[in-house]
Amino acid sequence: MKLLTAIMSVMAASMLQLSSAFTSVIPEPTSMIPSRQPSLSLRNMRARRSGGASSLSMLGNFFNSDPKKAAVSKAKYETVVVPPDFRLAAGFVAGGAALCLAANNYAAGVPIGLIGAFLALQTTRVRFEFDADSLEVKILKKDGDAETLADSGDNFAVGGANRWKYDTFTNWEMYPSPSLPILVYFKETQTIPEGQIHFFPVIMNGRKLYEIMEERCPRLPRD
Repeated sequence: MKLLTAIMSVMAASMLQLSSAFTSVIPEPTSMIPSRQPSLSLRNMRARRSGGASSLSMLGNFFNSDPKKAAVSKAKYETVVVPPDFRLAAGFVAGGAALCLAANNYAAGVPIGLIGAFLALQTTRVRFEFDADSLEVKILKKDGDAETLADSGDNFAVGGANRWKYDTFTNWEMYPSPSLPILVYFKETQTIPEGQIHFFPVIMNGRKLYEIMEERCPRLPRD
């Protein structure tokens, strides 16, 4: 029961945070006097010089290439919205119902069931979007058959926008494990320089979330 109470407390806190140009070549006018063609040996020498200059140019480009620019170009990611997953919400609702009906424990069953209902509501409207350089929490809005993702506003718990750059992440983890994700923890230095801790429930596809965060978000080395 103590473990369950601790999980519920962390879940409640986390849900608060949730709410170039083309060049034309003009030929020179021809003369009536035939031009003298260079000898074969002279043409060969010119070709060798041209080939040597091209090789030197290629070597220069190779050694003068900026590895940081290459790394930046490779670090561009496509935008991915993690699909929702109702299993966590369903688990809380089922657990609350079981406590109420089977164990006749309404004091614990009702709050757990309400948490499950709130998680189900958030699963329908909250989306986690990973774009080229940041993680952002967005709100799904429907206008007829059209669906759009809107800004979720500022985080009322800690302040600042619900958007964090990948390079500000210092650590993150899934609890109790990546194979059974219920809660995600991450720490970033964008909100405050000394680091701000966040928690959020896994109301989306946990496997997809883990794969994206493993690819894009820095973390401390694991034992």
